[in-house]
Amino acid sequence: MLEIIASGGVVGLVIFLLSIVAVAVAIGQARSLRKSVLAPPELIEKLRELIASGQFQAADALCRETPSTLSFIVSNGLLERDGDWNDMEKTLEDAIAEQSAKLYRKAEFLSVIGNIAPMLGLLGTVLGMIAAFQQIAATQGSAQGPELARGIYQALVTTVEGLIVAIPALAVFAFFRNRIDQLMAEVTLIVQQLFLPIKRFQRRRAAAAAAAVIQGTQGTAPKTQAPNATNALNTPVASSAPSAPTASKAPANPSTLSVPPTPSAPPAPSAPSVVPPKSLR
Repeated sequence: MLEIIASGGVVGLVIFLLSIVAVAVAIGQARSLRKSVLAPPELIEKLRELIASGQFQAADALCRETPSTLSFIVSNGLLERDGDWNDMEKTLEDAIAEQSAKLYRKAEFLSVIGNIAPMLGLLGTVLGMIAAFQQIAATQGSAQGPELARGIYQALVTTVEGLIVAIPALAVFAFFRNRIDQLMAEVTLIVQQLFLPIKRFQRRRAAAAAAAVIQGTQGTAPKTQAPNATNALNTPVASSAPSAPTASKAPANPSTLSVPPTPSAPPAPSAPSVVPPKSLR
């Protein structure tokens, strides 16, 4: 095995060193990407009690004493406890994004190694082929198989070494990337539960402040006096329609009214007298 690694030359040695770095990074990520490390259970319980009871300074001090991903996020969120909930939420989101980026930066070494190792293997292949053709040129085309085998052997060895390092590195990086997403989602949920009492308090305070502003606005509004019935009756009503002609004032005494004479009806014609005949007398 060591002879195969040594046959790769300088390029093969570099690929071997990259494999050692990849293994070290993978072990470190496997030890650190655990929920008990990012969000210790005892820290969660203590922070829940302190925040629920309103002891924000004690919670901040506890976060500074026990550094972790959760403590960093909570400590940054408590800095905005005297402000609005929107400001606190924005601070928490920024802290979560920063911690996620920090974890991703550590795992990015695996991605870099997985991309560099095949390129180094290709470089070793090219160098091995160059050595083989150089041997052909040195012997003016009379080089035998054993003379060319060394360069071709180096080319194949470096290619295999690069692929052996790159494939596991990329696979482990994909695993840790999904692991980071899962853990940060759980940490975000824990932070939301811890800050739920503060969120409710901030919402109630904002609602009370809005209600006080509305009551103050209503109290300082000018009061208009409602007209009473007497003023309403005594106040003349302006009308835009033209005034109708006033009728002549009637006399106060009805006895002085001049009544026009009633025309007398003509006498009815008298019926003619009927004289019975003498025979009837």
